[in-house]
Amino acid sequence: MTHAVKLAGWETLVGLWLACGQTPPYDASLGLLSPPTSVCLPMTCESQGLDCGYAIDGCGGTLHCGTCDDGLTCGGGGEPNVCAAPP
Repeated sequence: MTHAVKLAGWETLVGLWLACGQTPPYDASLGLLSPPTSVCLPMTCESQGLDCGYAIDGCGGTLHCGTCDDGLTCGGGGEPNVCAAPP
């Protein structure tokens, strides 16, 4: 029964790791995991449909998406980071 509990805990951790996209620690002595090979490709303001303000790039960085033209405000239409006329 103890073995089943440990296995369930391990499966839970793997499930969380897969869901969160985190890179596991690598221990070459175990030979179970390969070294991380993925590279984060940062998103742009344009790829997210954003016009203004600050946003995340998906890789831990921050984007400055610019400012709005006269008469428009950032988030003015109720959608964050999109230029629109204020209500």
